[in-house]
Amino acid sequence: MFEAQLVKLYRSNYWRAIFFFTIILFLALSISACASAQSATQSASNENLSQAVLEEKYGIRVNLIAVTAAGGLIDVRLKLVDPDKAKQLLKDSNNFPSLYVADKSVSLSVPDETKKQEIQFVKDGGVYVMYPNSGDIVQPGSTVMIAFGSIKTEPLTVK
Repeated sequence: MFEAQLVKLYRSNYWRAIFFFTIILFLALSISACASAQSATQSASNENLSQAVLEEKYGIRVNLIAVTAAGGLIDVRLKLVDPDKAKQLLKDSNNFPSLYVADKSVSLSVPDETKKQEIQFVKDGGVYVMYPNSGDIVQPGSTVMIAFGSIKTEPLTVK
């Protein structure tokens, strides 16, 4: 008898409506929370640092980005103004600098062996990186951004 009353109660439209409303509300709140967390992450990672902020916050100055070796390489030279701050970005090989060519939507990186080389964190020391310029993707006058993981610089002009 008790089971029959439960079945009648479950089958009533009232409880069915409350159940579905609760499920829909839960899903809507979950989707909203995920979307706001994702947009916060994207806005933080889409922030492009000016050279002044890169130097002040991370102790790194971009000295040169130039096409060299008859157009086959891109020479990037970074100066470690404050080695302790520079470690925030450069101690993790996943943050090894890569070049992003925005107008062509291409990222240029170096081989893994290069990323694994030890960086000497010395005041006013340098990090010199040569990127392959296959297909002459980057030309003098092009703009590129240096990416340290999800952190990118403002567009910089190649010499």
